[in-house]
Amino acid sequence: MQAWKPYMNNLCSITCDATCYESNIKFPTDVKLLFDSMNWIYEHVKKICKKHSLRMPRTKYKKWIARGISFSKMKKKRKNKRRSLTRGFLLVLSKLIGILDYLEGFFQNKFHL
Repeated sequence: MQAWKPYMNNLCSITCDATCYESNIKFPTDVKLLFDSMNWIYEHVKKICKKHSLRMPRTKYKKWIARGISFSKMKKKRKNKRRSLTRGFLLVLSKLIGILDYLEGFFQNKFHL
């Protein structure tokens, strides 16, 4: 410390850097948004089916989740892979939305009588 004393000024004050940043923010790409919305809708369908003791409708949800995870781990995300994944996510998402609409309509009509 004594060797650096001649080069240091303002020795009676202490300064510190309080730089902070948010590390949990995701950059919103099309694939990530579709992935998140597919997860969200699937969880709601699962809750509705569990609440009313119904069998889960068949979808290729698990297959597409596995493909989405493997895509996210790729270092270079090629355009044709991204395009096919986006197209597949849209198909599964539209099927899940149809299932959710059917279940909501079914229970509204059933309990509205």
